[in-house]
Amino acid sequence: PALPAAVAATAAATAAAAAAAAGSASSPAALDTSHRISSVGLARQGSVSNSLAGHNSSSSSGGGAGSAAGTPDGLEQYLKWAAGTHKDSNTVKVDVERSLHSFASFLAPEEREARREELRRLLNAVVTKHEGSVHYYQGLHDVAAVLLLVAGELPAFDMLCRMATGHLRDATRPSL
Repeated sequence: PALPAAVAATAAATAAAAAAAAGSASSPAALDTSHRISSVGLARQGSVSNSLAGHNSSSSSGGGAGSAAGTPDGLEQYLKWAAGTHKDSNTVKVDVERSLHSFASFLAPEEREARREELRRLLNAVVTKHEGSVHYYQGLHDVAAVLLLVAGELPAFDMLCRMATGHLRDATRPSL
């Protein structure tokens, strides 16, 4: 019940920040806007809260079917992947438990725990979605944490899926 309200509220905040970002990237106002956009990623509330209203993930995750688009079916599929287990589930758990200390030291303890839970879901969802072809490696949680803090959980999922099957492909193969 609270989830759709959280998603709608953060989508509105992110849309407002994105609209404000339409200015020049080199102006002082644009630099302030970049900070506000980053803050939107950090300020969102709710379990799976992000900026997905109207987001078409088929262009960012390599396919619309089963992607984390801002539809109820996409969210449901994401949560299934996030709840899935894989051979590196325990490593993900351990890495996430000790994450978000140094570069997210400004987070209150409860906020840090909430972000860790999102990070765990994010990593498990990416590996489970691409079961057998994408494997977790220690350090992937650091990449995922940056995406999560800046963009929010579901946009980070789309980005990390794309990175794990593209730019980071050599590191996510079964044999590193």
